[in-house]
Amino acid sequence: MNELTQSVNNSADFKETAYLIQKHEHLMASVLKTPCLDEKLWKDPALVSKSLGAWGGDFCMVLFQGPIDDLRKIASRHGLDTVLPWSYFSFDSSKPAVSSTFIS
Repeated sequence: MNELTQSVNNSADFKETAYLIQKHEHLMASVLKTPCLDEKLWKDPALVSKSLGAWGGDFCMVLFQGPIDDLRKIASRHGLDTVLPWSYFSFDSSKPAVSSTFIS
């Protein structure tokens, strides 16, 4: 697991990162005996989701190569009303107002 996590941290391209995230998500799902987020929330090949937090559905990270407005539309169709770009988590960026549902 540590090696896989390190590989995600070191990956430099989208396809490799997406593959590693999916592998990590499936491994954790099997250990926790719970479905992967992609299986529970949406089945969209354009999205790669990674559960975060305590795997209770409180928030997740989503890899998506399209415009953020397209991701917001997809998330909205599934009842998720807040999409935060990766830059939100940077110390150098301004922060938008947020509500209770997060997806990034």
